[in-house]
Amino acid sequence: MTVRSEQLPITVSGCRERTGPLTYGQAYIWNSIRGLALEDQHNLVMSFPLSEPVDRADVTTALARLLAAHESLRTTLCPAGTGLPEQSVAGDGVLPLDIVEADGERPPDAAEARRILQGAGFDHAHEWPIRAGVLCVAGRPRWLVLTVSHLATDASGARLLRRHLTSLLDGGQDAPDIDLTCRQPLDQAAHERSSEGERRARRALDHWQRQLEEFPLFDRPALVPEQPRFWQGMLMSDAVAEAAPVIARRTGTSVYSVLLAAVTVVLGRRAGRDRYAVGTMCSNRHTAELKDSVMNLPQRVLVAVDLRGTFDEVVRRTHVAALNSYRFGMYDPTAARELTAGAARRRKGPLDVHTTFNAIEPLWHDHERAELGGTTRAFVWTRKTDTDMERLRFVDFFAPDRIAMYADTLYYPISEIESCLWEVERTVTGAVTP
Repeated sequence: MTVRSEQLPITVSGCRERTGPLTYGQAYIWNSIRGLALEDQHNLVMSFPLSEPVDRADVTTALARLLAAHESLRTTLCPAGTGLPEQSVAGDGVLPLDIVEADGERPPDAAEARRILQGAGFDHAHEWPIRAGVLCVAGRPRWLVLTVSHLATDASGARLLRRHLTSLLDGGQDAPDIDLTCRQPLDQAAHERSSEGERRARRALDHWQRQLEEFPLFDRPALVPEQPRFWQGMLMSDAVAEAAPVIARRTGTSVYSVLLAAVTVVLGRRAGRDRYAVGTMCSNRHTAELKDSVMNLPQRVLVAVDLRGTFDEVVRRTHVAALNSYRFGMYDPTAARELTAGAARRRKGPLDVHTTFNAIEPLWHDHERAELGGTTRAFVWTRKTDTDMERLRFVDFFAPDRIAMYADTLYYPISEIESCLWEVERTVTGAVTP
């Protein structure tokens, strides 16, 4: 498909303008992505089908109101003397809206729209952390695609952005304003530096330090890495999708806890341990002030689990351990790194703290979910890159039938990435009948 393009301005004015420190959540994700190449930044991409009577003016109006409502979408980063940048929220500005005219009469699907319109990484010092594009056919807007930096939002926040923007598009020029009573990022940063916020962060760091004692030294030998070095493989399994909810209902837990338990069992078994610890992500949206915020809030917490007994018993222990750690999910990530480094110095070696399990609920809309086709049972390699954190091992739960492992092949051979995921499947499906 060949395309012709132009740009329209999305103008924002009269909004609150201010500067201040990053939130803990922003600092956490900044430390995760700042060394990555632009093409490897973890952006979130959403597509919106457009139909008559929605026109270009409706799209620009809706996006202007979305930008005005959410300060995290108007934020750039500027150097500061603390080692972390400061955030600067613009009160006025213009976001260019790419208007792309597709040649031909065949309507493009969502995947094609995303391929044409999604952008690469962001220069956070000079541009807002959002890009927008409209794909037209015969002059009519057919798709709107947003690319949003992970510094501006996370998967939960992106779903809120989708809901807000859909409401604005559906309402047209007469749509009501977005009713926001939640904290904006700089409000959250101020709260974290209040006496209440500092007490909570200290308790979280105390918990972090206690949990570090559960992690052994990292003892894997260095291998000859693949090229590129970091690989992600995905297992698509309808058997897992069917089995995990059965176990969750029987144990009174959740599908997330079932899969976290299965991953912990597999990795612990392979390490020869009957107690194993991993990281997992805490959404930090448990309070009224934050539940409707789109800013990036998640941080990593540490969970240690006794793997002895039946799988049902391990699932219940995993569920309780995770819920307990979620109480301590908001902390200064720089201080946590210093605690981890201090523990490594005392124990004379790096700790095995680099494995994380995360649930990433897909941002698919119904039209995008249909593109995935029927559920299947297969393993595929989905990502290869050369820039990421040493010793990293990330297990992502994308959907009930999709689990991925992303790892540093300097320490984890690609054969192990694949075999681990198949073993997770066997662990879950083998536990359907207690």
